[in-house]
Amino acid sequence: MTTSEITELEKVIIGSIIQKESLLDSHFMEKHIIADMFTDSRNQLLYANLVNMHYIAGMKINSVSLFQYLATSNQLEACGGGVYIAELEGDGFPSNIDFYIEQLQEVFLRRETVKKLRTAMETVGHADKVTPDDVTKIIADFSQLTEIAETTKIADINHLFTLAKNETNKAMQTKEPTGILSGFDVFDSVSDGFQKGELSILAARPSIGKTSLALSMCMNIAKAHPVAFISLETPDKMIAFKITGLLADTPIFQLRKGYLTEQKYRETFEQKAAEFRQRNFFLVDKTSVDIMELKSIVRRLVLQYGIEIVFVDYIGLVDAGSLNMPVYEKQTIVSRSLKEMAREFNIAVCALCQVSRGAEGQNKPPLLSDLRGSGSIEQDADVVMFIHGNRIIPKDERTATRELIIAKNRNGECTLGKINFVKATAKYENLKKKE
Repeated sequence: MTTSEITELEKVIIGSIIQKESLLDSHFMEKHIIADMFTDSRNQLLYANLVNMHYIAGMKINSVSLFQYLATSNQLEACGGGVYIAELEGDGFPSNIDFYIEQLQEVFLRRETVKKLRTAMETVGHADKVTPDDVTKIIADFSQLTEIAETTKIADINHLFTLAKNETNKAMQTKEPTGILSGFDVFDSVSDGFQKGELSILAARPSIGKTSLALSMCMNIAKAHPVAFISLETPDKMIAFKITGLLADTPIFQLRKGYLTEQKYRETFEQKAAEFRQRNFFLVDKTSVDIMELKSIVRRLVLQYGIEIVFVDYIGLVDAGSLNMPVYEKQTIVSRSLKEMAREFNIAVCALCQVSRGAEGQNKPPLLSDLRGSGSIEQDADVVMFIHGNRIIPKDERTATRELIIAKNRNGECTLGKINFVKATAKYENLKKKE
């Protein structure tokens, strides 16, 4: 993590405590979080004071009481002042605090391990003779970190059996899917929908219709779950035409050119208005974005609109933040960050991806090795699906049948099936039973 990323992490943690002080009892004390873990002096002092307010003074924690407590003890300026404290409350994200605590611990352990290694090397390097006592002292220094590092869960077979039994009972009683259904049977039947905390990849050769399938999924999902589509390639006007076309069954060409009769116009924009209002859908239109800005956008979508799944169109246009970095390394950073983002915000993330140029001219189904930057994307993704079929549809044909290939499925089986593409409206749909 960079210094700015660590500072941002610390602000989220402090803000979460201000929003929900019960976290101190249920999370922070149990996981041995101490003020020294924070790198920013303001955050160090703030955390120490929040602990004192809660456990020693017995005060109720909120931004107002924190301000008054710090002002009374003449620590307000050292903690960043009133403006900084007001900002912190808005930065909090209590619902996924475990993730942030793990990140804070990891950064602290890395920093302390490096520090202790350097101290040990200096001790050994400058000593005329290394004694058993020196070795014992070095080991003792490192052992102090083990209490913090010991957050790994170790479960015996009985615990695992009980866990499986309880989860199965819950599923039997609710009979509801564990994930967010896409509306496409080929995918939903083997994955139970998009799962929160997971990264899915939707890939295809150019002009096969990645964006169209993603938007078709979005419109299905948006009836039951808030969904966001982050478009880095297609402008908002074109997205608007695509969505209108598939919801109102109006050809996109007619919408763009205005070739609508009065009756068709009323059918599209008046009679179908209710169709649009039923969808909890949000579009983010950006021409370029780096991974940190993308993370900030997603945080806002989750906090402000309760977004449960985000589509990113497409992964190759997300900047890793370094111009001098090789493309492969950039792709590795982006794919790993998208995976972490899904886990951090407890949402599903689906990123669109192109296949490598070497596979574009071939008519065979794409493979995992055809993904651009495949080493990192294939490794980080929980699910990888490909669209395969002819990109050119004869003029006299209204639809085209294409394959949806589930090439990787970390928690289920891999399969393939047919889906239908409607040329005029750029809509994907399930293949009808008789077809």
